[in-house]
Amino acid sequence: MHIPDGYLGPQTYAPAFAVMAAFWAAGNARLKQTLRLKQVPLLALGAAFSFVIMMFNVPIPGGSTGHAIGAVLIAILLGPWAAMLAVSLALIVQALLFGDGGITAIGANCVNMAVICPFAGWGVYRLIAGSAPVQSARHWLGGAVGGYLGLSLAALATGIEFGIQPLLAHDAAGRALYCPFGLSIAVPAMTITHLLAFSLIEGVVTALVIVYLQRTAPAMLPASGVAASQPMSAARRLALGLGLLVLLAPLGLYLPAKFHAGAAWGEWSATEIKAEIARYSGGREAYVPAGMRAAEEHGWHAPFPDYNLPGHATVPLSSLSLSYLLSGVLGVLGIGGLVLLLKRTIAQEEDAGLAAVRDNTATRTRPGGRNLVRRALGSFAHLLAELLANDAIANRPGVLQRIDPRAKVIGLLGLIVVVTLVQRPSTLALAYGGCLALAALSRIPARRVAQVWLAVPLFSAAIMLPALLNVVTPGAALLTLWRFTATHLGPWALPPTLTITDAGLLVAGRFVLRTAVCVTLALLLTTTTRSHQLFRGLRALGVPKLFIMLLSMMERYLTVFVRAAEEIHLAKISRAITMSELRREQAWVAAGMGALFRRTQSLGNSVYLAMVSRGYTGEAYLLDEPRWQFTDAAFLLLAVGVAALLLLLR
Repeated sequence: MHIPDGYLGPQTYAPAFAVMAAFWAAGNARLKQTLRLKQVPLLALGAAFSFVIMMFNVPIPGGSTGHAIGAVLIAILLGPWAAMLAVSLALIVQALLFGDGGITAIGANCVNMAVICPFAGWGVYRLIAGSAPVQSARHWLGGAVGGYLGLSLAALATGIEFGIQPLLAHDAAGRALYCPFGLSIAVPAMTITHLLAFSLIEGVVTALVIVYLQRTAPAMLPASGVAASQPMSAARRLALGLGLLVLLAPLGLYLPAKFHAGAAWGEWSATEIKAEIARYSGGREAYVPAGMRAAEEHGWHAPFPDYNLPGHATVPLSSLSLSYLLSGVLGVLGIGGLVLLLKRTIAQEEDAGLAAVRDNTATRTRPGGRNLVRRALGSFAHLLAELLANDAIANRPGVLQRIDPRAKVIGLLGLIVVVTLVQRPSTLALAYGGCLALAALSRIPARRVAQVWLAVPLFSAAIMLPALLNVVTPGAALLTLWRFTATHLGPWALPPTLTITDAGLLVAGRFVLRTAVCVTLALLLTTTTRSHQLFRGLRALGVPKLFIMLLSMMERYLTVFVRAAEEIHLAKISRAITMSELRREQAWVAAGMGALFRRTQSLGNSVYLAMVSRGYTGEAYLLDEPRWQFTDAAFLLLAVGVAALLLLLR
């Protein structure tokens, strides 16, 4: 249903852009009033879901393919205006990055899939569900019928847009300049396949998700037409489901290849359209419409055409599947970035106002915000807050929290060692999906897991940027950065071009994935295990008692020393009316550091003597002394099995 460039003339796509401009403006104003700030992540999740589910191309008899959209489901959860925006974002990312749908046809594609489908489907859903209780079967039945009719009407609109092109634009010989098939061919071709296959898939997907939410998160399906506040646990489960869909996305490439299905109707290349014209005309004529030829020669060339890396159109299916998977991840990240940029625009004004008030209040209550000592103490306080947050997560009733710390240390650290040996990116992606699933089962907040991707790209980019270039990693050129004239530096000659190679991109992607898996495994270990239990687990690896003692004492008394420093600083500023001259301030800071060092040394000696007098020998004894159980042995066996599988697929 993605209309490519060259299929619609300006008489059609220009009005479509005008219609969508009005809808985008109205939707922006509407969402300012209705969408709450904490619902923005769910909006990003919906847009990403729509993007991913459209990658699942389903073959049907006759050699064609199609897909669901997910627009009606998003409309049911967040309302039709939010669904319009979410699906529009997905379609724009598809067109710009992957060439799935034309640039000139973005307006028409959005009219069909982001306006007609969600608004019509949502209206049918509200008509059937009415004011029935959330657990009523009328909700999933309304979702199924709404999804079916919404996608069918979108297909009908697409067929009409195709079919009117020969009437609007043709040359002197009567040949169409754009889509060559009239209403009698385009409308049945689009609507019948959707009525019999693809609309059914849309309805079934919508109904299944509604049934799942009725059982696990009924608050996400309000009986009224306004979305209620979504529980974060349900959003995390949906995010986990989205991650699994991304991992399964190569099925959308494998199934059409398995059943020898071609492109969807109306999404042919110039060579394919010529053959289709000959087939429909019974061999009487075969030509490429002038508008399609111009669009193919001079139109937008996506950086990742057809969800593949450049130059990978003829590589084996396994490599294409990896490219398809990476494209899915890239698309989801791109949509998430766009939603974050639009966050302030679509959030409620009152939420933004409250945030501004909180920021201003915090600023006013921090006198001397530029003070170096205050900033340092604030950083230590943030670190201590993170440690307390880790203890809170470690007390949750999750999967990893129930495992003996010694089993966790051995199993997870062993997996980290094995992951460093894995070379295949698809295996690393599978391992990362497993880490995300384990994080969800252990009830680790999605924010903590997402922080990994804030650090990993910055860290890995600084290291792996040179590896992308042909001067470091030779390979097929994907993107030319610079062209050089013939230049020699002594006995060395500069390469004629500086390019990013496919081999370099593979090396960098492998490094980023490996780093992400290792960091996530370390995060799983540290956040699901309290610090004293973690130190106890390290003893199972034969770490010396002295080292364990130093770690435990450093962690335990870091809070005491930070509080002492804060007390010294607060005592000083509570007795000062104004700032002293710089030299006196520097002298006070030096004196404070000396006093803190003396207090630290004195406290350390006192604590150590007290511990020795009570029989301390370097071994920590816990009141809740852990014992090995069946689940701990099962966890270790599972870790060994996963490690063996990773080594087998490395």
